[in-house]
Formats: sequence, C-alpha cells, structure tokens
Amino acid sequence: QGRGLSMAEILGDCITRQRDIFKRIDPEIEVLIWSDMLDPGHNAHDNYYGVVGDFTGSWQHIPKDLIIMCWYHKIRDKSLAFFSQQSFRTLGAAYYDADDLTNPREWLASLQRTPQAQGIMYTTWLKKYALLPDFGDLVSGQ
Repeated sequence: QGRGLSMAEILGDCITRQRDIFKRIDPEIEVLIWSDMLDPGHNAHDNYYGVVGDFTGSWQHIPKDLIIMCWYHKIRDKSLAFFSQQSFRTLGAAYYDADDLTNPREWLASLQRTPQAQGIMYTTWLKKYALLPDFGDLVSGQ
C-alpha cells in the first residue's frame, strides 16, 4: 500500500520479478503460471477473501511470454478464450484424480478450439498415477 499500487499491480509486480529472476538464470526458459489469480472468471476480482484491494486487471501487469495454465474445468472454455484474447499462450491442466479420462477429453476439445493453446498436462494432488499411461495414449493421438 505504501507504494500506491493496487493489489492487481502488486501481484503483477511479484510475478514479473520472479519471471525476471528465472530469465536471468536461463534466458530461454519458458515460465508457466497457474491461472486463478489472473483470471477474472476465477479469482482476479474484488472481494477476494480477506484481501484489502482488488485483483481485477492483474493479467494486465504480467509479461506476455508467460504460459497461463488454466485449471478450473468448469470455466475452461471461458478462461482459455480470455487468455488467448489477451495474447497469452495457454496450457490445460487436466484433472487428474478421477477414475476415468472424461476430464482430459473435455480439456482436449476445448484446447483444440483455442488459438495459442500449447498443450495439456497431467495434474494430480493425490499422487494418483494409475491413469497416467492411458492419459499418455490419449494425448499422443493429438
């Protein structure tokens, strides 16, 4: 607050500084970031829990060479389209801890409709890797 920046600008500054550190170490590195705090359909808005300030517009304060990893399945089409329209490359972070590949199949369909979509990744929070071979088979056909 002492710097006179909005929460969106503070977040953008933090992300940009981190990206710059990575780029100093390896200028060719590709930096990926979760979408939620940059997505107006997700958490990039006012009244975010106990935060003083507003995250609206956070996506305007980050480098365009970041790859945005969209992960909220329910809003995937909206999120992928939003970031694509903002000239960001995207990645689908398919979930993962289910018992079948319905979710990744739906992500693949959405990604095929999205300009600048870079691909899909297998994401698990429960160390559930039983579907990983089948996931590999699914995405290798793309």
